[in-house]
Amino acid sequence: SALINRSDTDDLVMAVQEISKNLPELNFRLRPHPTMDHAQHEGINSTIRLRKFVNNSNIPNFHFSENALEDDLEWGDICLSEYSQVLIDFWRIGKFGLALNVTGRRSFMKDYIDLGFFGALEVSSATEILRLFSDHTVKASVIQNRAVKRYNHLLKQWLRQCEGRINHNSTKY
Repeated sequence: SALINRSDTDDLVMAVQEISKNLPELNFRLRPHPTMDHAQHEGINSTIRLRKFVNNSNIPNFHFSENALEDDLEWGDICLSEYSQVLIDFWRIGKFGLALNVTGRRSFMKDYIDLGFFGALEVSSATEILRLFSDHTVKASVIQNRAVKRYNHLLKQWLRQCEGRINHNSTKY
């Protein structure tokens, strides 16, 4: 797609590396996408390259995940991603999530951010949001829960409209 670039993951990983330096009290676990090594995605051996990058960074709170997705979901308190179903899953189960888009291009999470979910475009603002999550958990929860309520309200509205269309169309036959 013209909307993404193979280097997007690298840019995000380097941003998270910088954030982990800024927040040594937090632990960061990098979880690669399961299809990352595909030749048409980031490329063959991309996971190995990222693992080496993380391991060679010698940052004690910056790790590469070798775990099952379920284990990482349980381990993590916060999900940081450019765009991901896992980010949405974190929000769904009531954990913090931050959509970080350092590409300078359109965010695939824009609609969520417009609803009030946390998003950032640069390391400094992402660092501040993560500090909010860790230092002011109640305040961050209130903000994120407002976004959840907006999302749920709009979803219910949309489902009612769909139900109305289905009921209306089914009487035509």
